[in-house]
This record gives sequence, C-alpha cells and structure tokens, in this order.
Amino acid sequence: MSDLMVVAGATGLIGAAAVDIALQRGWRVVALVRNPAKLKPRVELDVWAADFDDLGPVAERLKPLAPKAFLCALGTTIKIAGSQEAFAKVDLDYVVAFARLGIACGARSFGLVTAIGSDAASSNFYLRTKGKAEAAVRAAGYDHVEIARPSFLVGERIEHRAGEGLATAVTQALSPLLLGPLSQYRPIAGADVARALVAGLEQPQRGVFVRRYADLRAMAQA
Repeated sequence: MSDLMVVAGATGLIGAAAVDIALQRGWRVVALVRNPAKLKPRVELDVWAADFDDLGPVAERLKPLAPKAFLCALGTTIKIAGSQEAFAKVDLDYVVAFARLGIACGARSFGLVTAIGSDAASSNFYLRTKGKAEAAVRAAGYDHVEIARPSFLVGERIEHRAGEGLATAVTQALSPLLLGPLSQYRPIAGADVARALVAGLEQPQRGVFVRRYADLRAMAQA
C-alpha cells in the first residue's frame, strides 16, 4: 500500500497543486478542508471536512491510517481575514494545530509554506506571524521538516486577492534584474512550490530544510 500524505489548505493555489502532484507521484492523500464540496474525491484521494478549532475527531480517524507526511498550505491575508487576530488564527494557530495533529498521528515529515523574509522576531506583523509558525513546526518533533519561502506566487486562485496580480506583474517584469541574493524575490509558480515540497518530503534526510527561490525551482524541475 502506498504512503499517506495529509494536506491542509487543499483548495488554495499551492495546496490544490500539491494534492495533484502527490497523487501523480503515487501517494494516497487525505485532504482536510472546511467545505468538502470544493474538492472532488478521486482514486487515492479522500476529502474530509475538518474543524481546525477542534481536530480531535480527525485524529481518531487518521491514527489507524498511519500517515507518513503532513503538508500545510494554509494561508489567508489580513484583508480577507478582517483583522490581524483573524489572520493569525489561520496562519499561526491552525498551522500549529495541524502540526500537532501530525505528531499525534505518528507522521515524521512535515512541509510548510510561509513567505520570504519570515522571522519570528520581525517588526512586520505578517512576517512575524509566518516566522512564529515556522518556529512552532520546527519545535513540534518531526524528523524532517520542509519549509518553502516563496516570494510572489503565480497561478490561478479560487479566491481572488486584491492587489496581488499587480504586484506579481511588476515583479515578473523586474525578475531578470533580480540577481544574486535578490533572486529569492523572483515570482514563482504555485505549482513549482508544491512540486518542490512534495519532492522534499520524499527525501530520507533528517533535519529542517528552508527552501527559497533557487532551491524550489531546482527541486520542482528535478
């Protein structure tokens, strides 16, 4: 029987791509979503309704399935969430809850999408929240952690984000000028980030691996 990956954020740009890529690479997948109607079950894919405020019932269902890896693509914006507190609930509290769920179910590998510049000590609320999520995952107890830190993401989202299209267009136009250390700010396809995360979770090394633009692109093309 193939290994099981559990994906949170499976209706978003990276999460949806990760589900498709994991299935293509031979994984079984359980997608945890608030609204199962947004995803169609397929062979080797189970779509479960999940309340991230209480993942206890999900844990009881998952434990007998012995999942190997968890992949977290949860994320919103402050504008969509409505406040900094609501944003942190999704991008920090739910990430922490999902990471703890994986440990409780015996998973040993965890993949997380944050953002370039993430830092728990940052003065920027967005980057500080992302950094705190990273720190929580690092401390959760996994043998292998993959952290993707992309800049602007390219791809079609179900949920439109105001201003993101313009920012991505500007960075795409400037991308050839972003050389050396600045290359990490180049826009990248969400599917490439997803492919890199899935590939990373398949590697046997122990440790925490932070992937920026160059690593993400190389892993996606390997």
